[in-house]
Amino acid sequence: MHSANGKSYQIDLDLLKAWRQSIKHEAMEEARKRDEELIRHQSSLDLEGGQDRGISLFPLEVRKKAAETVIAEHKAGLQRSELIRKDDAVSTMEKLLSYLATNLRDLGNRLERKCNLDAVTVTMIEDETMNWQAEIARDLQSQGWLNDKNETVGNK
Repeated sequence: MHSANGKSYQIDLDLLKAWRQSIKHEAMEEARKRDEELIRHQSSLDLEGGQDRGISLFPLEVRKKAAETVIAEHKAGLQRSELIRKDDAVSTMEKLLSYLATNLRDLGNRLERKCNLDAVTVTMIEDETMNWQAEIARDLQSQGWLNDKNETVGNK
């Protein structure tokens, strides 16, 4: 090859390839070091039950004190009724859904008596409430509220 000033030069392709690979390797190594530092920093800040990777910027005593503080804050929140236990929330939700299912099951009959509805209309109401209950059950199942026991809102 000739340069603009007319002098010839050669490019060693093997040397060029080795140089480019070394640059890529250095960039990958820098990225790996940044990732390791980020993991080390995040694990030192994770005080509420994350996975311990055995790497921490804080001494054990500091992490233990921080965890005890979080636990004490949770207990105080429970006592002040700012937090509720999961079991209590699930139990209340189950009672509410059972009450709702029972009353929806009887809705057609109650409307028939109070509004003098014909049998076709009552059947339509009952079908619609059953469909609605099945939809609620699917939504609750997808959100993890129902166990894998094939529970449904309408079959209590």
